[in-house]
Amino acid sequence: MARSPRAEDALRELAALDLTHRVEIEAPAGLDDGAAAAAFARGRQFDCVAVAAPVFSSAAIGRREPGASLSAEDPGLLAQARAETATAVRTAAAFRAPLVTVSAGTLVGSDAPGGARRREQAVERLCRELSAVIRAEPGLRLALRVEAAASALLDAEAAGWILEELPARSVGLALDVAAARIREERGDEPCERWDQVAAGRLSCLYLSDCVGLEGGMPLGTGSVNPAWIARLRGRGLPAILKVSGGALRLILRESIGRLL
Repeated sequence: MARSPRAEDALRELAALDLTHRVEIEAPAGLDDGAAAAAFARGRQFDCVAVAAPVFSSAAIGRREPGASLSAEDPGLLAQARAETATAVRTAAAFRAPLVTVSAGTLVGSDAPGGARRREQAVERLCRELSAVIRAEPGLRLALRVEAAASALLDAEAAGWILEELPARSVGLALDVAAARIREERGDEPCERWDQVAAGRLSCLYLSDCVGLEGGMPLGTGSVNPAWIARLRGRGLPAILKVSGGALRLILRESIGRLL
């Protein structure tokens, strides 16, 4: 079957970014071991840069309720995040992926009375959980994902606390350039602040663009500064093309599928 013109455009974009065989996958829900992932990987020549976990950590973004994450106060949500993270670790081993990316989760009501202390407690829980994962998997590398949601626990200040607390060999930062720009547009920290906080501990880049507060756009179509991206990419960090939205996502999936 011939590729559509839009799929050809997506292929050219991938080739221009030298990201053709660099992908991130989500750890499949319900995977009991790495066997299914390993079977899927056989015969496919690509570099799985990272495995995302917890898969459903962003489910509550935009709603006034928390989602599953390793910083969750609710025992059920925390248990769900632990299980998803364990699945991601097994999947990463099956794909020989060097990174597992992790959401710090959300914190609803941080501006309410007592919110500052709740935020500190959430960061402490996250550090304890990440430490436990590292102890169980000594060679594992984790990367905290920078997320755009206003309720995201991980701002630049919290990222600094966590990176100071946890070992550099095991924990870094996965910088989503569009998420950083959205945060800047909203009046949070400037984009460059993330690089300063990471202090050499950037693990990978998510490359996409944004228009206003809407992310998931192809690079070059929004307000992310190309010079900033060029400086970041000049360090040789693994880069993952991140595009969301129905049509474009399907096009990229089709394009990457034909390349594998």
